[in-house]
Amino acid sequence: MKTLTLMFPDGSQVSTASVLILGREDFRGLVDDDEVALISKKHLRVSERDGIFWLEDGVDGVPSANGTTLNGQDIRGENFIPLRDGDTIGIGGTIDLKVRIR
Repeated sequence: MKTLTLMFPDGSQVSTASVLILGREDFRGLVDDDEVALISKKHLRVSERDGIFWLEDGVDGVPSANGTTLNGQDIRGENFIPLRDGDTIGIGGTIDLKVRIR
């Protein structure tokens, strides 16, 4: 079974083998207080299906307010974009996360 790990700039990380939803509260203390407001309450979802990890901007059909990027490409409102080891996910223009899949 594969595991996806998101690496934060401060060295912390979060891993999943199934579903992960990240939002504003997950980034408090990692970005400036004025920037945390740029991150949606439920900003993105990562899910696994058929051995592939997928990225969604927003959750349940509601896109993030300030967008998500994948390797510099704006994916605001897009769903089920395959993730690869080494990808970079940008969160609302505030912080970048590195993707590791093992």
